Amino acid sequence: MSDLPLLTIDNLKALYASGCSTPEKLFLELAKAIEASVDDHLWTRPLSFEEMKVFLDRADPEAPLYGVPFAIKDNIHLEGFPTTAACKEFEQVPEKSATVVRALIDAGAIPVGKANMDQFATGLVGTRSPYGVCRHAWHGESISGGSSSGSAVAVARNLCTFSLGTDTAGSGRVPAALNGIFGYKPTPGLLSMTGVVPACRSLDTVSVFAHGSEDLQTLLPIVSEKDPSDPLQVVEPQPGRRGRPRMAIMPASDLQFFGRGDYAQRYEEGVLSLKRQGYQLDEVDLETFSQVALMLYEGPWVAERYSAVGAFLKDDPPSADPTVKKIILGGENIPAAKAFAALTQLAGRKKLALEVFDRYDGVLLPTIGGWFTRDDIAADPIGANSSLGLYTNFANLLGLSACAFPVGAAPKEGEPPFGFTLFAPGGQDADVLEWISDLRDALHWQPMVVCGAHLEGFPLNHQLTEPGGVLEGVCRSAPHYRMVALNEMKPGMILQAGGGESLEVEVWKLPRRAWGAFVEGIPSPLGIGKVHLDDGRTLPGFICESAGAQGAEDITSFGGWRAFKSKPQ
Repeated sequence: MSDLPLLTIDNLKALYASGCSTPEKLFLELAKAIEASVDDHLWTRPLSFEEMKVFLDRADPEAPLYGVPFAIKDNIHLEGFPTTAACKEFEQVPEKSATVVRALIDAGAIPVGKANMDQFATGLVGTRSPYGVCRHAWHGESISGGSSSGSAVAVARNLCTFSLGTDTAGSGRVPAALNGIFGYKPTPGLLSMTGVVPACRSLDTVSVFAHGSEDLQTLLPIVSEKDPSDPLQVVEPQPGRRGRPRMAIMPASDLQFFGRGDYAQRYEEGVLSLKRQGYQLDEVDLETFSQVALMLYEGPWVAERYSAVGAFLKDDPPSADPTVKKIILGGENIPAAKAFAALTQLAGRKKLALEVFDRYDGVLLPTIGGWFTRDDIAADPIGANSSLGLYTNFANLLGLSACAFPVGAAPKEGEPPFGFTLFAPGGQDADVLEWISDLRDALHWQPMVVCGAHLEGFPLNHQLTEPGGVLEGVCRSAPHYRMVALNEMKPGMILQAGGGESLEVEVWKLPRRAWGAFVEGIPSPLGIGKVHLDDGRTLPGFICESAGAQGAEDITSFGGWRAFKSKPQ
């Protein structure tokens, strides 16, 4: 993670306007940070400061994205810089930038590098590149996700404001989920694909990674600029809707969780919190979505990958990834009859699947159901990759718009974060970006350690559940506290300079937007401070002033309020 302030568009504008920095100074710092990241294999071709400055000198200071840094997945053309699609022998130096890249540069954005990727955009893992395995943003064991691995990690490590990826099966959403950022997958046909090396040309879309939905909303009209040269850019944005979305979710019995991580619990917590906050989430049979997902790799669309780069791979270039090569060459002999039969089958399934949007504004699913290490991928490259696509593969076949967003604060230690994806009908991209802004706020949790009347089942617990709080778990404090009974309703937990005991507490997750109102209602001598737990964490929670507890009954020996209240009368 770079030491720069979070590089959102608004933060950069404020930074430049205040005079605290200039675009030139910022890009000099960025160039140093990017150079320091080279060994983590984020890049196929980072730009030097001198190369960034060429773009900066050409940019209009009045342009809406002036001085905003962005990264470009290496299957998207940047004029004068090599495009490799993560295969060295495939290298080409384009004379023109991709339409989307040109639009961004015209708006003042500055490219900082070509980002590493799963070769020929074939994979959701981020491990299939001769330029090295792209490291996760902070978790050394986890894969970064792919195929847009470097693009996602560059944003997560704050090396750019946003980045471009591509998404056919989930490449713009899976790495976003794994690295705790936003991954917007436009409706196929909304953005121009001119200047992009295709995976499945009829399904592909350029995707956008960012720190938040506000930046994505700013970028949407720029990246969706009309391109007369692209015959497949045929989708028109639909007028926006108002109010909270009505959302369909998959029945609990149909959900699948896999790999590592407590993603089943995180999913349940998120759904429960949203329902407590008044969102409508109904379990709906989404089996047709799952059936469509299987068609992407088990059907003839692999032949479209072959049509893009199969002839090149048949020449057996030395840097070809063996898994990528096996997948793509597997599409060589798929008969046309099978392709037409699959198109007919897809049309029927698509009609059934899209009926859900007659009743609901969106579908909310976990972006992924677990995570894998590099060793996991090496042991089962195809199976693990397929698992990562369970909740992503259907989206482009159904022509949906979608955006992945993180749940909770991104952890700096421990396992990768969890996230949801919201899907909506094609063309409803602006709605999706508006809705996820609200959903993200609802699920941006602040931990809270409670020890008394707010415990589950106790009289004040409703003050946590009504605004959407969910129980993370029961644990114990570090052995440095004593507890007193302030009255019949509440105890006080007091940190001891020496001695003390370990006390039973609960950790709750409270939506951040409800945090202020909750804290304001806490009466003296109680307050919110840092509570040390026996697992090494230090979290905000209830503490008591020593002076306010004078004369109160010491109940430390009971080991917690619940045990004290359960004592025989």
